[in-house]
Amino acid sequence: MRQIKSFAVLQTSKVMGALYFLFGLLIMVPFFLVVSASRGHRHRGSLLMVLIMPVFYAVGAFILTAIVCWLYNGVAKRIGGIEVEVSGEP
Repeated sequence: MRQIKSFAVLQTSKVMGALYFLFGLLIMVPFFLVVSASRGHRHRGSLLMVLIMPVFYAVGAFILTAIVCWLYNGVAKRIGGIEVEVSGEP
């Protein structure tokens, strides 16, 4: 077994922010299509939401991931990190 001693806070937060941005697009694009079909041509607000919500997801994920990584790094120093089993050469 090996332990994760710490996470690189900035790099981990950037990756999670990017993933949540993509997740936001994945959620918002179908939402926009459904709303557009139901409202006809009145979908300016929905289009704005499609563009803004993924950015909010990304920023929120970045901030929360940074906080969680910082907390994890502090806790892992005191009681040890998460244990994982890896295969192959170290």
